[in-house]
Amino acid sequence: VESVAGNCTIELSIYTVENKLSIAVKDDGIGVDPQLIEKLQSGKYTPKGTGIGLLNILSRLELIYGGEGKLKIRNTSPKGCIVELRVPIQVGDKTGKFLPDK
Repeated sequence: VESVAGNCTIELSIYTVENKLSIAVKDDGIGVDPQLIEKLQSGKYTPKGTGIGLLNILSRLELIYGGEGKLKIRNTSPKGCIVELRVPIQVGDKTGKFLPDK
């Protein structure tokens, strides 16, 4: 994450796609280096400092959802980027009944 001079707009979107919950954060900042995006999504990134943030998220998505949970990072044109998290929607148990509130 890099700071930018001046104002930056951040947009949060929450929607469903193919029985998955999608949470997307979009900004109009300077974007992310495409090589860094590739390293982050391949798991080949060595973080600075404690740097457990993204690696922790990716590990937990795999642990909880297997191949069903996704974290995508992509640049937008002409500037900015979108970070999107997708997880399966679970509205009921295996019989189709809604799960009780906890």
